[in-house]
Amino acid sequence: MSGLPPGPTRTGRCVILFARPSRHEARLKQVAFAAPLFEYTRQRVETAVGAMPGVDLLLSSDDPTSDLPQRGTSFGERLENAFNDARALGYSQIIAVGADAPGLGGRQIAAAFQRLESHEVVLGRATDGGAYLIGTRGDIAALMRGVPWCTSSACASLAANAGQPSFLDDRLADVDSGRDLFTLRDDPALEADAKLLLRQLLGPRPSTHTTRHQNRPERPVLRRLRPRAPPITHSTHTID
Repeated sequence: MSGLPPGPTRTGRCVILFARPSRHEARLKQVAFAAPLFEYTRQRVETAVGAMPGVDLLLSSDDPTSDLPQRGTSFGERLENAFNDARALGYSQIIAVGADAPGLGGRQIAAAFQRLESHEVVLGRATDGGAYLIGTRGDIAALMRGVPWCTSSACASLAANAGQPSFLDDRLADVDSGRDLFTLRDDPALEADAKLLLRQLLGPRPSTHTTRHQNRPERPVLRRLRPRAPPITHSTHTID
């Protein structure tokens, strides 16, 4: 990333990408072997935003040299501060995404900006009840008040705070544990390149004709995986 554009040429729209280094993200979620999937997702977002005229990409991480260094002791504080920092830079339509929803791409981000033309808040619902995308042109403090981050009711709480948000059509799965990887592998909506990467990481599906003993390869892996590590920031999720 080349850093922030000069003030006079900045657009009014930006995407904040909350992303730890891919290997760090994978270790924290107890899926160290899946670091390439997080890198794939990050590059997919960067490529999509880079192809959008008039949209800037801002990286937010705990690295003090990132575009928007994260500030705060909780995920909610970090996310709210990132929105406020982007607003202070002159952006009026702000979308935040993470790097743990492999299905996220240009279609969802472009649709979110289109919805922001007529709505104060737009949300991309994750299949686990969280949010893979949060966009706003209004009061971020009111939107995030009391949200139970990293729970299955995070998106519902955001929607209640927003009053009348616009929901994106696509519900996307994000990766918070090893079990999510196997669910994604069988997701018919996932694009072919992501499916191929998952097959390479996980191996082929067990045959329906395998014996009881041959059906065991996945189970030792899942025992070692802890459920739902916090995503996006140093201590939390995609955006839920």
